[in-house]
Amino acid sequence: MWRSNLLQLCLLIALSCEVLISSQQDLQVFQQEPVPDPFRLGDRYPDRDESVEVRPIKLRLKRTSRRFSETIIRNSNNDLDYANDDARLMTSRLKSRLDILGELYEDRYRRELRVLLTYAEEGKTDVADPNSLHYEARTARIRGRNRNEIPVILRLAVQAGFDWVSYEDNDYCRVSVIPDVCQTNLDLLFLLDQSGSVGRRNHDLALEFMEAVVNFFEIGSDLTRVGVFTFSSGAREDFDLDRYLSNRRVTRAIDNIGYRGGWTHTALALDLATNAFNNPSRSGVRPVSAGVPRVVVLITDGRSNTYSITQPARNLLASGVTVYSVGVGRVDVDELRFIASNPDSEHVFLLRSFTDAASFVQLLSGTTCDTPANIPPGTPTDGECDQDDFRYFQVECPAFTETVIIEQLDINGVCALYVSVEIVNPSPVDPPQVTFRNETLTVSRRTLFVTIDAKKLVYISIRGINDILNRFRMTVYSMLFDQEVYTATVPSGQVANNVIDLNVQNENDNLYTFSITGGNNAGRFRIGANNGVISTTRALDAQQEDFYNLTVEAFLRSNDCRRGRVYVEITVEATNQNPPVFEDTSPVEIPETAAINSFVVKVTATDADFGINGLVRYSITGGNVGSAFAIDPDTGDITVAGSLNHASRQSYTLTLTATDQATNNRMSDTVMQVINIRDVNEQPFFTTPCAARGSCTFVLSEGAPVDTVLETVSAEDPDLSSTPNGQLTYTFDPSDTQFTIDNMGQISLTSGLDRETQDQYIFILHVSDAGTPSLQTSTRIAFTITDINDNRPTLIVPGSVDVPENTLVNEIVAQVSAFDSDIGANAAVTYSLTGSNFFSINQNSGEISLAQSLDFETETEHTVNVTAANPDGLSSESEDITFNVINVNANSPIFTM
Repeated sequence: MWRSNLLQLCLLIALSCEVLISSQQDLQVFQQEPVPDPFRLGDRYPDRDESVEVRPIKLRLKRTSRRFSETIIRNSNNDLDYANDDARLMTSRLKSRLDILGELYEDRYRRELRVLLTYAEEGKTDVADPNSLHYEARTARIRGRNRNEIPVILRLAVQAGFDWVSYEDNDYCRVSVIPDVCQTNLDLLFLLDQSGSVGRRNHDLALEFMEAVVNFFEIGSDLTRVGVFTFSSGAREDFDLDRYLSNRRVTRAIDNIGYRGGWTHTALALDLATNAFNNPSRSGVRPVSAGVPRVVVLITDGRSNTYSITQPARNLLASGVTVYSVGVGRVDVDELRFIASNPDSEHVFLLRSFTDAASFVQLLSGTTCDTPANIPPGTPTDGECDQDDFRYFQVECPAFTETVIIEQLDINGVCALYVSVEIVNPSPVDPPQVTFRNETLTVSRRTLFVTIDAKKLVYISIRGINDILNRFRMTVYSMLFDQEVYTATVPSGQVANNVIDLNVQNENDNLYTFSITGGNNAGRFRIGANNGVISTTRALDAQQEDFYNLTVEAFLRSNDCRRGRVYVEITVEATNQNPPVFEDTSPVEIPETAAINSFVVKVTATDADFGINGLVRYSITGGNVGSAFAIDPDTGDITVAGSLNHASRQSYTLTLTATDQATNNRMSDTVMQVINIRDVNEQPFFTTPCAARGSCTFVLSEGAPVDTVLETVSAEDPDLSSTPNGQLTYTFDPSDTQFTIDNMGQISLTSGLDRETQDQYIFILHVSDAGTPSLQTSTRIAFTITDINDNRPTLIVPGSVDVPENTLVNEIVAQVSAFDSDIGANAAVTYSLTGSNFFSINQNSGEISLAQSLDFETETEHTVNVTAANPDGLSSESEDITFNVINVNANSPIFTM
């Protein structure tokens, strides 16, 4: 019936115990397997898959997880040569075996064994196998100084107690171990045969065997519980499952069990065990709803007498127990097979004695640890698991059809759900084609729909996610109905009547029994047990209760393990009798600067009806100019939806409508809501482009007229000009200037300009409103003054100039100059000379040169008149220059007769 990893058990029994060969063809038995000598590349021991021999991984452990910290230690033994610090990370069992192997190797070779790899973190190593035991630090790559040592190292590893070894690579070998301890809690019951055919010696060895199995588990009230029943001529409860709740007390109690001898009345022991599991409160067995696997280990020679074991064995299996039969001595194989769970190859083990059963203890402990809890379909099962721990379940129903529904609900913390119809105890590392998973962590309810096969068996694993004790509830249903939730509507006040007809998919409803299992506390509904028709038992009143959520279950009468569940949501629809009524409203005022989405006012309307008939929705149906406001249809909260401007609109009168949501004959009410917009003083702004940019420069002639508008710099205010906030005043800073500005921004002169005195004026223009407090804007104003020709040249000349009479013609004899306060063309000067033909003047430079030769003897003095003039004819006063001719001894004396 159960399909756990018990094939491992059969294999390891063959390695450490002598096995009886059965004549039954379908019962797996094995001969003793020799250790390879020597090991060759590709050899492994035992010669079976590693996952079968030492159990597959369930998770790729992360360093930050609780399970990592609880199961992995750091090996501080420095007699081994570690490739890196991570090579020191391993389970306790791997450490103990490596330490022994290291001593054996050092004794032989006088050097340290090299440890290459133990723990591998996903994505950070070169481990190619996604299911490698390196992810749980249960395997190690090792080597010696050279490859020739590998065959010897492997034989030493077998001697050191490794559970599986492999000559995997030319450069290294690999050694692996089973998990350290069981992380699954069980209700474990031993049935020990004390008959004479077993014998005292095997009985005492069986007690040692039982103690070894117990020590693989952690015993406690909320952990694994252990009980022992013994039988021979009679059967008795040596101790129930809640009698001793620690490993020490259980093993001490087993030590105190004495041998009785007598007949082999196995049937009495099976009946006693069945009674214990069917009466949990008396025997210490936890209820089925707790989801704890129930395991019986029967230790016997199978040679019962007097009483038939047929019905007692069937009754025990029917109570949801997984039964392992361990045969010792001269065994009746057929009886052990009949009692054990199916398949026999995974639940029946044959031993001639317990004298060398260490490996058997180890493997039986591991495989019973992985036994999933057998839970009935349709029964909610509660459980709990720590972070990265698993709880295992299986559900079997011969009446299962195509699809079953697995629902897992988080009660505290968060869990993940894994389901398979192919492999026992599915996990996150399984291929997606064999394991369905729901690892959505943002919801508290997870569901998987799984198509089952001919075995009619579903395997389920629940994994804890949060770093707390995660609690869950899990239920398995057949998919009887074509939807998960049905809905129906019933008019309020209608007399008792049919509501909805629930039909099982593709089957005759008469084969099923229907019942309402939730949501019907007041008994207002009933369901036809044989047809699934839900009807009311009385008229429903929506004002008392307008919604019901019923849980309906159905099971196949011929096999009640085929169970389905569906939710039925029933709405009671009230008649619409009353319109909504608004409460009175009052005008409200908000500032024009109110932000978008800011709250304005709440309006409220009430409706005396119930349900959707009394459900009010709000809307703005008038007066909302520019869509300035919005209303929440559910709450009646009015908010700002657009920009407001007191200058444009000082008040809004909104028409508000409240409407109920009745399906028919909807009713409504309206109300007016006045919203006044309060003016808020806003800063004025310049409209003249240069002023808006922060600086204006104007060019003005120095001859500009006084009291005439020269330039205009304009500003506006967002506020109304009829209010102080919108009344503007223009001022210059500094104010003692020849310029003035009025409140229209018009600039004029108060007095004439003289460029020659000041050629630029710069000041700040402030525009201020009359609000409280006053707001202003400012800009820079600059006037550049241009020149006009309003000044005469000033002539500078020498009074007299001495010129030797032998001065050459065209030689410069004097220089005159003139200065004009104007600039540019207005300052240009031309020169002229009159009064003598002996001299000439350069009109541009004022240089005077000799035009004719001088002769002192003829004329000793010349007077000229020089004039400087502007281009427009303005001229200076003329000035005279006297040129004195200086005599030069130029003539020889002449004798007179």
